[in-house]
Amino acid sequence: MVSRGKKPAGTLDRWKTVCFKAPIACAVGAFAHETSPGRTLLLLQTNCCIVPIEQIERRRAHVLADEKHSDLQAALDGAQFAVFDLLSESSPLAAELNAAGKLGGYFCLANSKGFPLLIASCGNPDEEKLERYLAFCQEKARRLGSHPEHTFSLQSRDEEKDHYGGAVRAGDHIASFSGFPERLDEVVAVLALYWLDAVEFEEIRPLLAGNPYLELLTDEYLKHLCGL
Repeated sequence: MVSRGKKPAGTLDRWKTVCFKAPIACAVGAFAHETSPGRTLLLLQTNCCIVPIEQIERRRAHVLADEKHSDLQAALDGAQFAVFDLLSESSPLAAELNAAGKLGGYFCLANSKGFPLLIASCGNPDEEKLERYLAFCQEKARRLGSHPEHTFSLQSRDEEKDHYGGAVRAGDHIASFSGFPERLDEVVAVLALYWLDAVEFEEIRPLLAGNPYLELLTDEYLKHLCGL
C-alpha cells in the first residue's frame, strides 16, 4: 500500500483535453481475471474518451491525499500521469513525441518474476501498433523477471529478437511500458514505480543515470511529474 503523503498537486497548464484509451486511474470498464489463487490480472479496456484536464487534476490531488491507495491503482495512476504529462504542451519532449506519432502505449505491472498483475493502455496509442505495444510491454517484464540479477530489460536487449528496454525492477515489482522510444519507456516505468512507493524521488536520477531523456528534464519538471 502506498503512502505518498499529502503533497500539493502539480499543475498542468495550457492543455485542455487529452485522449485516453483507459480512464484516468479508475476501474470503470475493468475486469479482473484470477489466473491462479492469489494472482489477479487486471485488464483495462475501454473506448477512447476525451478527459477534461480538470478531471486529471482532481484525480492527481485525490491520489496525493489518499494513503490507502492500492498497489495496482497506484502504479496505473503513475503511468497515466507520466504519459499525460510527457505529452502535454509544457513538456520539453512533447514536440518530439507528437511529431513521431507516439501518443501513448501499454503499461504492465508485474511481480518480481515477470508475471503480469495489471495491463492497461495509457494515452492514445496508434491503433495499428496496439498489438505490438501490448506484446512488448509484457515481453519486457517477463524477460526482466527471468534475469533476477538485472534491474532493466535494457540489460538483455537484443534488437534481432525484438527485445528492447522499457522495463524496470524495484523491490517486489517490475514496471514496463511500450509506446515511446525505449529509453523514455524506462522513465514512464520508473515514475510508475515512484507512485507505487517502490522508488523514492531522490533515487530516480541515480537509477536512470545515463538515460538521455531524463537528462532533458529539469529537476523542477521532474518534481512536477512526481506531484511535488
